[in-house]
Amino acid sequence: MARSKQDDLLAVLSACHIGQSRSIGGAALATRLDVTVRTIRALVRGLREDAVAVCGSPETGYFIAETSEELEGTCKLLETHGIHQLEVAARMRKTTLPELLGQLKLST
Repeated sequence: MARSKQDDLLAVLSACHIGQSRSIGGAALATRLDVTVRTIRALVRGLREDAVAVCGSPETGYFIAETSEELEGTCKLLETHGIHQLEVAARMRKTTLPELLGQLKLST
């Protein structure tokens, strides 16, 4: 059975890029896997959705978490991005974030 690009990405990260000090940039990964940087972001998202501790940012590049602090830093970054996107959606709908999430609706 042929390996997927996601499997290839995991193999590269697991072999050589464990810990922030061994991170690799998205462009370098894209070249190595013969895909676009956008595809790398999608593959990383897929690995994270499969509970693989892929960490990274534009400043650091991508790596597999070596410490709980590295994992926590990435989780906090993802949470911040998620909250920001929900705040944008609330503003676009001209409502509050709690109302958007259904937290303030009381049945009368």
